[in-house]
Amino acid sequence: MWTFCEPPDTPTCPATAGPIRSVSTSSSTRPERGPPAVRDPVKSAPHQPSRHTVLRWADAQAAPWKNGGGLTSTLLTGPAGSPSDAFDWRISIAGIRRSGDFSAFDGVERVFTLVEGDPVALTIDGTEQAVPLLAPLTFSGASDVSCALMSGPARALNVMTREGRCRAEVSVLLIDGRRQLTCTRGRENLLLPLPSEVGVTTSGGCTQSLGRFDLLRVHGDWALLEPRGAQSMLLIEIAPIG
Repeated sequence: MWTFCEPPDTPTCPATAGPIRSVSTSSSTRPERGPPAVRDPVKSAPHQPSRHTVLRWADAQAAPWKNGGGLTSTLLTGPAGSPSDAFDWRISIAGIRRSGDFSAFDGVERVFTLVEGDPVALTIDGTEQAVPLLAPLTFSGASDVSCALMSGPARALNVMTREGRCRAEVSVLLIDGRRQLTCTRGRENLLLPLPSEVGVTTSGGCTQSLGRFDLLRVHGDWALLEPRGAQSMLLIEIAPIG
C-alpha cells in the first residue's frame, strides 16, 4: 500500500514510513476476503528506471456506455492500448446525468468512487445503499446495478480489474501541505487530484503540475506532493494476482 512521511528538505526515498492515516479505503458489498496473492515484487518485477506518465483530463475522449445509458472517459488501460473488452485494468471517469442501470462487466471487479456531485443511491443485486462523495465502493462487474441520482448530475471514478489477474485498491488522501508518498514496487501506483492543482516531483527528478482529474502514473520509489492549499487526492494501487 501507499505510505507517506513528512518530506525532508531534499526529497529522498525514506527507509521507513508509516501507513497513511487520513485515508478512506474501499468497502465491499461481498463477504470480506483475505488480501490478494501478490507476486514477490523483487523477484517478479525488477525495479524500473524512474519515469512517469500524465494523462490529462482535458485530452480524454468521452464514449457511450456499453448499454448506452451515459458517457465515460477512459484515462488509462493496461496493457496499453487494450480494447474495451480485453483489458487487465481500466481507469475511467463517468458522467451520470440521469438515473438508470449500469453496464455489466462479467469477470471484472470494479471500484466506484463518486468524485463530483451529491450522493447517489446504488442498488446492487437488489440491495440499495447510499454512496456519498469520496467513499470508494467495491463490487462485481457482473452484478445487476442501478443508480438513482438524489439531486443533480454526478461524476464517478471507476477502476476496473480483471478477476484472477489483478486487483485494485482506491484510497482518499486529504493533505494541506507537502507530503512524500512511498510507492509499492511491483504494482501500478497512480495519483488523481480532485478539486485543484497539485505539483508532483518523482524520484527521477521529474516535476509535473496536475490539474483536476489529471492522472499520474508513477514509476519510481516516491512522489512528493505540493498542493496549493487543502487538497483531496485519490491514490490508486493495482496489484497482480498469482
